[in-house]
Amino acid sequence: HFLTALLSCLAPVSLYWLCERVTASRGYALTAGLLYSLLSPTCLLLPAIRHDTGNLIEARNLSLLIRYGQGSHTAAICLIPLFLLALHVAMTERRRWAIALAPLTLAALILADWTDAFALLMLVGAYLVCPRRS
Repeated sequence: HFLTALLSCLAPVSLYWLCERVTASRGYALTAGLLYSLLSPTCLLLPAIRHDTGNLIEARNLSLLIRYGQGSHTAAICLIPLFLLALHVAMTERRRWAIALAPLTLAALILADWTDAFALLMLVGAYLVCPRRS
């Protein structure tokens, strides 16, 4: 329970780190972390999920964790931004810590929730296709 709670709390922090590193904007990163913590796009788009969650602004991630015991999904959601951060730093700056962290977070993500690895595959594909600004 402690590890699940820790990773649940670190998920918006890891998203902040990723956004801050990629965009070099603390304001954008803070906004992304706050929106992740407070809102869920699925509640906006799907009435059945909005009804299941309770209301529009209830944190869906917390709801999934409490009601359905989705601790493994919560852990994977925390690890996805960490992997993308390590991948970005490894590809752009060639830092040794990032080169070592990327495969470790990928392995931890697959062990935590293998279905989220498919989401990561799509995100990595989008990251590799996206043009980089100098």
